[in-house]
Amino acid sequence: MIYLHLFLEFFKMGLFSFGGGYAILPMLEQSARSAGWLTSEEFVNMIAISQVTPGPIAINMATYVGFRTGGVLGSLIATVAVILPSMLIVIALARLFLHAYEHAFAQSMFYGLRPTVTALIAASAFQIGLVALFDAASGVNYQALLLTVAVATSSYQWNLHPILLLILAALFGILFF
Repeated sequence: MIYLHLFLEFFKMGLFSFGGGYAILPMLEQSARSAGWLTSEEFVNMIAISQVTPGPIAINMATYVGFRTGGVLGSLIATVAVILPSMLIVIALARLFLHAYEHAFAQSMFYGLRPTVTALIAASAFQIGLVALFDAASGVNYQALLLTVAVATSSYQWNLHPILLLILAALFGILFF
């Protein structure tokens, strides 16, 4: 039963999360919390782990949750389920979009999808920020806030590579948390 639940949830996420791996975050968080697969803190930690491992974040997260929930078989099922919808859709629509991309209908569709995906990613970032930067008992975590500002500034201002930033942030965490 757990394997069917994993397959259906991750297939649904793969089917409805347009815009790349980060677009899956709101759906995954809701499913993981309602099913009792992960707490909010575990979810944020899972995102960090998924960021430092090779591959798309959605696939890494599906593999992680699947393994945590159903072992090796669960990780395989969740990973295949999250990939399957996009694979089927791309195969079905590849020829159509090759010929129709310049048409007004396709351009209008993409015009509507871009801000929607941006909003979904922003909503997810907000939820993650609440967990990462605030503690119910003590309020604002100023060390985490300082690290967030430093990483964002380093990324934007100096265009530092994300892997370098992740390594430096991990070292900061070891030293100061």
